[in-house]
Amino acid sequence: MFERLTSKIGRTYSDEIIPKRTKWIYTTSGLGRDAVYAMVSVFLITFITKAGYLDGNYEAMFATISGIIIGYRIFDAVNDPFMGVIIEKCHFKTGKYKPWIFLGSLTNTATVLALFLTPAFCTWCRGWGFVAWFAVFYLLWGMTFTMNDIAFCSMLPSMSSNEKQRTRVTSLLMIFENGGSFMISLIVPFMAQTSLGIQNAYWVAAIIIGFLFVVGQTALFFFCPEHKRNLAAEAKAEPPRFRDMIEIFKKNRLVRIMVIVIFVWFISLFSLEGLMQDVFLLAVGYNAGFQLMSWFSFVKIGAIVIPMLFMPRILDKVPKMKVFKICMSTMIVSYLLFFIYGAPLGGTSFIAPSFVFGTVSPAYVTLLFIIALVMYVANSCTYNVIYLFMENTVEYNEYISGRRQESVIFSMRPFATKFASSIQILITDAAMYSTGYIAVSKAINDNNNLPDPEEAARLNEEVIRNALNNPGMIYGMRVWCVVVPAILLAVAFFLLVKFYDLSDAKYTSICKELSERKRA
Repeated sequence: MFERLTSKIGRTYSDEIIPKRTKWIYTTSGLGRDAVYAMVSVFLITFITKAGYLDGNYEAMFATISGIIIGYRIFDAVNDPFMGVIIEKCHFKTGKYKPWIFLGSLTNTATVLALFLTPAFCTWCRGWGFVAWFAVFYLLWGMTFTMNDIAFCSMLPSMSSNEKQRTRVTSLLMIFENGGSFMISLIVPFMAQTSLGIQNAYWVAAIIIGFLFVVGQTALFFFCPEHKRNLAAEAKAEPPRFRDMIEIFKKNRLVRIMVIVIFVWFISLFSLEGLMQDVFLLAVGYNAGFQLMSWFSFVKIGAIVIPMLFMPRILDKVPKMKVFKICMSTMIVSYLLFFIYGAPLGGTSFIAPSFVFGTVSPAYVTLLFIIALVMYVANSCTYNVIYLFMENTVEYNEYISGRRQESVIFSMRPFATKFASSIQILITDAAMYSTGYIAVSKAINDNNNLPDPEEAARLNEEVIRNALNNPGMIYGMRVWCVVVPAILLAVAFFLLVKFYDLSDAKYTSICKELSERKRA
């Protein structure tokens, strides 16, 4: 019976046309997966600084946790290539990637619940006790997510060498992954402004997205066929080594450029997302700020998902590099517009004169959401193209070296992403300390430790109103949140346009030659 089950789970397909079952199960499973990642990577600092668990020496505890996050994320990034090589070496009857995806999802969900659920119910998990608990389970979270992430990302380029097929699956995956990010961006701010309070909002959200994560990845494991492995070619090739990533990075210049671009891109994106909630609080007040963030999420998901429905058709007619140039330029301009308009100073706005601090007025919101719509449509299209550029380096690597090595190459994407998230923590710390916002954050954290969420919200409103007396803080936070990311986008734009020269026509020619090699 066990043999029949493993045989059924391990079934494969050999065509370059990706089966509908694989396409839909794989992409939809990204919903819960990305929600879990977004909750930890984007909203973790908000949870730590505002949930009220750091009682006592707040600044020392916050600095310790920042150091833990940075150190662990660097360790996690270095760990990614090792996981990629392990996947390449292992041969399971149930598949090359699926066992790691399934095991990673189960163990990672357990660590997410430990991070967000346990502190809410354990009285000892406060102050330095919380710091110690966090140190253990944040490390385990990173290790278990790596197991899932490397396998999940590496499975995509292995599905087919047909670029159109991969483009359709990639665009569909982007829809569900961004849907996961939207889900957590909506759930936490929405619940935080209810009677639940911010502490309960996080553990309730952790249970919801943890359930979706496990269900999606379990369905993938049991019902999603992988592409058949070319065991004869793998036998002839050199066995994967832990130093392969370094060699590929040195010899494959396109991989090298894409890793650097992804690194810079994600520093920009994480910095914007990580500080945006605080900028909104300073713009419209505590309660209205969470309300605005929830509404902002609706605009964001529409702006991100809708373009993905049309990207395969667009890329059939427009070269990817042209799409990248147009969309990246639009992003940079929209960031600067968001800086000018996104956070009225002192409760007034020369563009939206009807704006009143403590409320979310239609006049202010309308133009803000138009800017956000443009910004996130461009963001969605740009990231889709960047992902495709990275996928195409697999065939380029096979062309120059004779080895595909999807797992090793795609381990570099989370490698770059996690290094970027480490830099984002440094940027967040720099923003909070250089502007003096750390004092505001401490006051909010202390208030949220009160037993009455409504009283905490009232006191937090007063804290934000008092912060309006410091215009340097408000403008400083906006610079760190928007201007610095815009400069980083400009750097990524220059690097990719200048050095990535794998055109669509050249890629097609490479794929044709690789097919001829296999037939020979």
